[in-house]
Formats: sequence, C-alpha cells, structure tokens
Amino acid sequence: MRRLLTLAFVLWSSVQAYSGEEEAKIAAALVLAADLGQGAVAYSSAPSSNELVLGVVLNAQRGKLLILRKQASGGYAVEATSSVFDNNFGPRYYIEIVQASGTRRFSIQVNSHFGCGVQVETFRLAHASGAWRVAGYDKSEPDARTCDVNLRSREYAANLLVHRVNVVEYRSGKVVKRESRITKSAAPELALFDFSMFQNEP
Repeated sequence: MRRLLTLAFVLWSSVQAYSGEEEAKIAAALVLAADLGQGAVAYSSAPSSNELVLGVVLNAQRGKLLILRKQASGGYAVEATSSVFDNNFGPRYYIEIVQASGTRRFSIQVNSHFGCGVQVETFRLAHASGAWRVAGYDKSEPDARTCDVNLRSREYAANLLVHRVNVVEYRSGKVVKRESRITKSAAPELALFDFSMFQNEP
C-alpha cells in the first residue's frame, strides 16, 4: 500500500506543553541529527519527566525516527535512532506521537482513511533488554459492511516482548471470533523501524 506525505500531524503528550523556544530547540536538534537534507521537517512529543523526546523527521522522500535525551547543558543528544526509511504517507493519513505511561515508553499512532472508516495502526516503543525496541503493534480495522464509523471489524494486538498475539473479529459491533496465539517474531530494535515493517502482521 503506497502512502504519500501529509503534514497533518497531531501530537499528544502526557506532560504539559513546553515553550515555543524549547520546541524550536528540539526541532533543530532532530533535523540536525536526522541529516535528511533540505526541506526536512521535525515533529515530536513534549519532553517526558525523564527528559526523553520521541521525534519524526520527514522530507518529501525519506524519514527517520529519533529518541533524544535532554542534557544538563540544556541541549539534546541522540539516545536512539532508526535507519532512514521511505516517506510514503498518503494525503488521508495523520499521525499521533504519544508519551505513554511509564518512564521509557512511547507509541506512534497512524490513522488512515480506509473505505468508509478509519484504520488505526499503533507502534509501541519501549526500552527493553538494553535497547529501544518496537515492543508491540496494534491494528484496528473499520467495519466496511455497515460503514458505521463507531464500529470495528477486526482488532489485532501483538506484544512482541512476550511473543503473544490477540485477534478479535466483529460483525455489526458484536464479537464473532477471538484468537490468541504465539508469534515467533521478536521485538526488533529501533534501528529497523519502518512504518511498513508490519505490513505482513507479525
């Protein structure tokens, strides 16, 4: 599925909004660290209680995901980063970056218009086994049969730290099937992150 860039980013955080000056400092640090060339734009969460920031830097063709940590000097240093990936978002997509509960957890939610509803993909990041990892992947699919935006047809949730997948299927808002299984897929390190990495569900 091809996706082209959209700038309709919605950013949420569990902490209070930070100043415009601090926001500019974080954006500059992200763009510099990503090194994607001219036209790169940064989007980020607010600093968490332990001064961590998750950011995405995009230009027209490429993107990079980075985690920054605030230094005693007031600047920001890179704690972890993905490799460069293709920027292939479409005009009917938007993203939320969420500072999740816990000291070293984030999630990135991709909302895409799909048929007559919205498909939601969530990438959950956590620091585990000495590295930042993509710890989980969730997908919620709209109910195309009824075109009721409040109903889902299928919900998929994979916890890659414990190798567990749960799938629930619905019909007209009622559960018709539940499945729980083990997956051999491990939680990949952040360096391997790509928004299309789970196109084939783990």
